[in-house]
Amino acid sequence: MRRLRTYCLDALEKRAGELTPERQEAATAALAAWGEPEFFPAGLKQHAHNVTLPNHMSLLRAWRSMEEGGAFIGQSEAEYTTLILESIKAVFAVRLHIGIQPLHSMTLLSPPLILAEPAFFRHIYPRMKPAGLLADKVVAKALRTLQTQKTLCNETTEEFIKELQGSPQAQALIAERRHELDTLTLAVGLKAAQTCSAVMRLSPGVNHVFPALSVYAVNIRSNKMEARLKTRRLFEKIQSDLKQAVGCLLYTS
Repeated sequence: MRRLRTYCLDALEKRAGELTPERQEAATAALAAWGEPEFFPAGLKQHAHNVTLPNHMSLLRAWRSMEEGGAFIGQSEAEYTTLILESIKAVFAVRLHIGIQPLHSMTLLSPPLILAEPAFFRHIYPRMKPAGLLADKVVAKALRTLQTQKTLCNETTEEFIKELQGSPQAQALIAERRHELDTLTLAVGLKAAQTCSAVMRLSPGVNHVFPALSVYAVNIRSNKMEARLKTRRLFEKIQSDLKQAVGCLLYTS
């Protein structure tokens, strides 16, 4: 907030001439009366991980403070799920506490929950061939690992870690993936913070339902009766695959 106030003061000083005298006076008075809102405890530890960062952004936007939690490395998928659900419940608690106010007639209350999961490299899955950078087996293996990831909790071998350390190209690929993930996480967090929405980060397994969605789309748009008759079964398979990918705990919460 201090940085925002400094920016506003600087902008007013440099561009005051673009405002009418009345607006200059109003802006000057508002900046002079600028105060820091009081933070309220959210009852949550602020673990450093991208699966909860969007919810932390929503909480901070609502002036909720969190205890320092340090970096988080889960030992199982259930631990990641529990962490995500705890942060979601903290955001829901804020929404419940605030309720519906007169100001909501001019702003958005929805969505209460945003489902998010990045689909990295989806557009180039079919076209990757062992040529160029991918002629390096370590690079190809690193890309394939990212493409086939189905859970938030992943294990790798000591041998593969050593291979990565010896391949600058593979390290660059992993760094690019991390950069894309950071960009998406912050974008989703900004969107969520605008409406104090909670974000449920889904398992990467949901991306692997894409082929079934494509088959369903082809059949439901077909003019052939036999193709359209398949759609119910295909839709049920999609629902089953998504339920399995998301996990029972997130699905029932």
